[in-house]
Amino acid sequence: MSEKTVIPDNFLCEYLEKIKVDIRLDVIPTPKEFKNGKAAYRFDTRPDSIQPLKVYVWNTEIDPFFDKLNKEINKDFNKRKYEKTSLVDFFQASKCKNFEIKNNEILDQKIFKYNNPNKGILLQTSKLFLNKNNTKAIIFIRLTRNPLDSSEQAIILKKENAKWIYEKSIGISMS
Repeated sequence: MSEKTVIPDNFLCEYLEKIKVDIRLDVIPTPKEFKNGKAAYRFDTRPDSIQPLKVYVWNTEIDPFFDKLNKEINKDFNKRKYEKTSLVDFFQASKCKNFEIKNNEILDQKIFKYNNPNKGILLQTSKLFLNKNNTKAIIFIRLTRNPLDSSEQAIILKKENAKWIYEKSIGISMS
């Protein structure tokens, strides 16, 4: 990233935790347990029996989904003004405790041959697009768990003390 644009090293790790992407930590009661009043819950800490989730970062950037954002947000961002350094490289260098970030040079569908969450997820990202006065930025992210489970989000960042921090995410699509 350039001198003016610094994304915290732990951004990807915090984002993946925030959206609760690792569904292996969710515990769903059986129908009998549910009938007896037991509710679904999520582990607070990762049990040793569950390895860090593999996150394959595809090294080809995706096109932004500006057409799917509402006009209020869309008018703030200049589709031609983006950070020149690739977020793919930045995300591939992330070191996360609960996620094993891997480089996926080619889109290999064998990763998702079986509906097995232990195989991991595929993450694709756009460039970092800036608003007109460089106070906000937007990243488009696509997460794929298997061929029939994918979601796309726009991540809005705001600049605080020369660093980009998470402000909110906007769901764009799910399949």
